[in-house]
Amino acid sequence: VPERYELGPEIVHIQANSSYYDAGYNSTLVYVYGWSSVDAIYPENYTEFSAGTDVTITCHVIDINTGESISNYNVSFYKDHTLQLVNATDSTGNTSWIWDTSNESAGYYNITCNITDEPVLYYNTSVSEIETIIRIRRQLIITDIIVDNSSIYRNDSYEPYKTRITVHINDANIGDAEGADVFFYNETSIIDNCTTNATGWCNITYNPTDDVTPGNYTIYINSTRTGNEDSDTSETYIDVLGVLMVNITSPPNESSWTKLDNITLDANITDERGYVVSGATVEWYNETNKIAEGQHYENFSLIDQSAGNRTIQANATKEFY
Repeated sequence: VPERYELGPEIVHIQANSSYYDAGYNSTLVYVYGWSSVDAIYPENYTEFSAGTDVTITCHVIDINTGESISNYNVSFYKDHTLQLVNATDSTGNTSWIWDTSNESAGYYNITCNITDEPVLYYNTSVSEIETIIRIRRQLIITDIIVDNSSIYRNDSYEPYKTRITVHINDANIGDAEGADVFFYNETSIIDNCTTNATGWCNITYNPTDDVTPGNYTIYINSTRTGNEDSDTSETYIDVLGVLMVNITSPPNESSWTKLDNITLDANITDERGYVVSGATVEWYNETNKIAEGQHYENFSLIDQSAGNRTIQANATKEFY
């Protein structure tokens, strides 16, 4: 039978002729069948999706003799060998099942497309089944991190000295994750933890110790819950500030000088705890202008200063103070 012969019932006629004989006639009914194959399935093997995603599983059926797509061919979709749907192919030979993964646990799933003989279409199956392995991830996702005060003082005598860090957790692509434990870390140890409410939110209050070195600190955040994969670790940043204290040691308060004198400008710099701070930038001002720079400045000439009582001020600055 030619490859492209029309499928279905066919009456075959036969006639026999010979000299001096009457012609003989006969006919018989035969059925011409093709070979069908399910030749493609999508998504590809070991594709990953987050739980809560609608995953479209598509399979394709062809006539293996002609290579043409077969329409109206019933395809059965299985998930881990359990029937999910039977659907017919369209004019392109494709058919699909929309897999709602909202209630799926994390893991690998065997997705199979199966076809059987189709007497109505006059096809017998050659390759009846094709499968793909799909990974569903049920990972917690940190969707929001809200820091009330991104700069706080280490000493509780100054405001603000603490900040609230609020976090929202999703259960994959499904929605709010209730009962998820959220952990907050610095570089060396855990800072605090909280458990999400019914809407997926929880928060902690961060108050650094008075002896922490001023600087920019990274807060690491991750989340866990039974039945879910752990979240990725997220980060937020907080500036912890100290306070500089300036004590002018030279010139002495209420000292007297002439315009021809040169004086030394000198100051001690400590923090709010009374510890000496090095590396600060010190700028000196009179009532109207900046006059010098440096914690220790020698031979400052008073020649350009107006006569009378003058107020000299020292300002000290340093990053994170």
